[in-house]
Amino acid sequence: MPITINHVMSTEQKSKIFDDILNYFTKHSPTDIQHYESVRPLEGTLIRHYHRPQVEKSLIAPCVVTVHHDLEESDDWLSIDKFLPRYREANIVICLNTIQKDILASHDIYNTVVIPHGYNSRLIKPNLNSPRHRNGKIQIGIISRRYPRKVKGEAYILELLKRLDPEHFSFVLIGGDRLITSKYLQKMGFESTCFENAPYSVIADAYQTIDLLLMTSRYEGGPANIPEAVAAAVPIYCNPIGMAKDFVLHDVNGRHLSMDVDFDFKSHFKPLIDSELLNNLKNGAINNKNMAITWQNSIDLNCNEYKSIIKQIMNAFGE
Repeated sequence: MPITINHVMSTEQKSKIFDDILNYFTKHSPTDIQHYESVRPLEGTLIRHYHRPQVEKSLIAPCVVTVHHDLEESDDWLSIDKFLPRYREANIVICLNTIQKDILASHDIYNTVVIPHGYNSRLIKPNLNSPRHRNGKIQIGIISRRYPRKVKGEAYILELLKRLDPEHFSFVLIGGDRLITSKYLQKMGFESTCFENAPYSVIADAYQTIDLLLMTSRYEGGPANIPEAVAAAVPIYCNPIGMAKDFVLHDVNGRHLSMDVDFDFKSHFKPLIDSELLNNLKNGAINNKNMAITWQNSIDLNCNEYKSIIKQIMNAFGE
């Protein structure tokens, strides 16, 4: 008998991120686990997997919830108080990172497990190129959509550009509305390549061209570019939140930024130019590329949680 999983989306709002994740579930799950997506819970499925639990008045057991966002997010739509009652109703709360798990523990929620997002191992390959191999400059990648409300750290990026020297740095930008960022770069004299609506194969290729991934988000559950960059052996400069806190080892395969632009420029970016820092971080990134898990691994771990719930139910009924 197959284990049927109902992925409950709770609203009609479409999300490419959710679509991609559900495609990975369908592709990588064993044949005895079947997935069905719906807005409202379906009758007859064994387990419900909620992705927007804050919209629900109550959850239908047995069920799983994934924490897709930063629990310290300031947006009222994502206020933690809207989620806590639902998390307490779930059999399992799947966290993407240890920060989420620790925050929930501070609210006496312990039915948690950490399963990070994975990377596409068919397309993401280790970048074994030497730094500055493209144009003699340190090529920084910004792989994220530009958000007007600055949750991706737009103000930080613009202030950083004022301090970086175009003779030593260039950029690759990928994500919606990144042409706006590209125009700032051009005005400041930086070389840059920009793809606003790139297919995933182009994103994967980009990791072969960059020397450093820059992640300056203020709030993150993921982001997806962290496991991708880790698997691609690309050093990461990041605000240590979300999965970055777990996957970026300070001064090993990247550095944790303070988010004070002046301090970070002097302590982290300026030393990249004339020292061995970038080469050392590159070596650290190569040595730690296996820290990231594939989507196959991630889905396997999710499926193990489904099976553990079924086992608990069977034990409770003495079967």
